[in-house]
Amino acid sequence: FNKGFAAKYDLGDEVGRGHFGYTCAARIRKGARKGDAVAVKVIPKAKMTTSIAIEDVRREVKILKALAGHKNLVQFYDAYEDNENVYIVME
Repeated sequence: FNKGFAAKYDLGDEVGRGHFGYTCAARIRKGARKGDAVAVKVIPKAKMTTSIAIEDVRREVKILKALAGHKNLVQFYDAYEDNENVYIVME
C-alpha cells in the first residue's frame, strides 16, 4: 500500500464501526480535488493478527480496485498504510 496518508487527507469524525475497523469522513488536503469529501476505512494493524486477516484486507483492496469505475458501486480511490493502520479511501 502507499505511504503518506496524513499528508494527503484530513481525517474527520467516525461515521461507522465494524469488526476489523471503523470508517471516518475525511477531506482531501491538496491537488485538483482539494477540499473534496471522502470516506476512509481505517483498519488497525493490531487487529490483523493472523495471516488470514492480512490476506482479507489485501483481498478487499484488490476487489475494490477491480470494480473501480462501476456506476452502481462505491468508487475506490486508493489504499495507504503507516505503522499503525491501513487506510482505504473511497467516495
